[in-house]
Amino acid sequence: MSDKRKLEKTSVPGIYRRHAGGCKGNGRCKCPYVVRWKERGQEHKQMFATFELAREFKANLGSGKGNRRPQSSLTVATYYETWFPAYRGRTSRGLEKSTRREYEISFRLHILPLPIARIRMRELAAPDVRDWLRQLERRDATPSTIRRAKAALSVMLASAVEDGDLGSNPAAGVRYVASDTAKRQHRKPSPRALTAEDVMAILAAMPVSWRAFFTLLAQTGVRIGELLGLTWEHVHLGDDPHIMVAEQVYRGERKKLKTEASYARVPLSASMAAWLTELRPEDAVPEAPVFPSATGTPLSYHNVYNRVLHPALIDAGIAVQTGTVKVRRGGEDVEEPVWDYQGVAFHAFRKACGSLLLAHGKSLKQVQGWLRHSQLTTTMNVYIHQVDDGLGSADAWDDILGTDLRALNGKRPEAKDSTVLS
Repeated sequence: MSDKRKLEKTSVPGIYRRHAGGCKGNGRCKCPYVVRWKERGQEHKQMFATFELAREFKANLGSGKGNRRPQSSLTVATYYETWFPAYRGRTSRGLEKSTRREYEISFRLHILPLPIARIRMRELAAPDVRDWLRQLERRDATPSTIRRAKAALSVMLASAVEDGDLGSNPAAGVRYVASDTAKRQHRKPSPRALTAEDVMAILAAMPVSWRAFFTLLAQTGVRIGELLGLTWEHVHLGDDPHIMVAEQVYRGERKKLKTEASYARVPLSASMAAWLTELRPEDAVPEAPVFPSATGTPLSYHNVYNRVLHPALIDAGIAVQTGTVKVRRGGEDVEEPVWDYQGVAFHAFRKACGSLLLAHGKSLKQVQGWLRHSQLTTTMNVYIHQVDDGLGSADAWDDILGTDLRALNGKRPEAKDSTVLS
């Protein structure tokens, strides 16, 4: 079968326009440009989407600055198969197992099954990436899923540039902006705005053995992975009680914190420090989790979420029943309620911490330090208040929740304030 594509000379020697079959070559087409050169007696060629890119590449070849190695002719799918097993990350931190898993899922579900996987690496251009993003939307992928998939593809293309297999990253200049249709289809309802009374109701509705866990979550504003990873060596209960946030547990694995700003000291109220003192086993070793599982290992995120928080939200009257569903139990069909938990999860306690601190006199700058946001603008996106320095003490928590925390061991206390949390 004859190749209907034809090469047309340009004003620069060694650069040609490759017109596809049926193209009239009138100068307004989108056909690519080809640079041809010789290296060690072999002729090579490489395609570019624009004349400017081809001319820049040709100029770099002549000056010795460019990579004379031909770009990869492998398809995106084939290149992925050779690249991913050996990929170790592009920074000194290396590649986390969780990140590797996310990249693998993105390629397997959202890249390899689509037409972009069959395009040769050297022929891949920004319009191809934009077409792929639109295809993902048509497949009903959520905006967050699409952004993760684009990040995974961009990492591979960036690695190809570093290895000389590509001249530039065609995904680098492409921004994904969700269409109005995608925003409507995947709109997430805003989580319920908790009050201090809600926080106390949730604590009182759960077993006594879990109240310290969730109270510490609300008072310190730590992320759930950081609390699961908290060990006794990072809990200081003498003068100036505080915890050091130094590591986290994510999907059952202990790992470093994501940013340097996350490494920080967070104060404890006097009541919280006394409560932890009572909970600390006499034979506790420094590396033992503060809140361990029955086997002494870190708690499971999903177990705590499903077995502790969800029932407490139902008993506290925060979850709303939206219907029933039939399930098979003991050989019989039974009706079980379907609950809307109002978007309340572990992060709601972190937001509760910031809002309650602001409502009781802490400044926006103090809340930034308490929540360990690396940028003040991050805090300002959620909380608006005057700016000041320092963290202040943690004793205000006894006034905010209106009770000695140890009273939670026996009776249901009433909150003093019903400040709405943002």
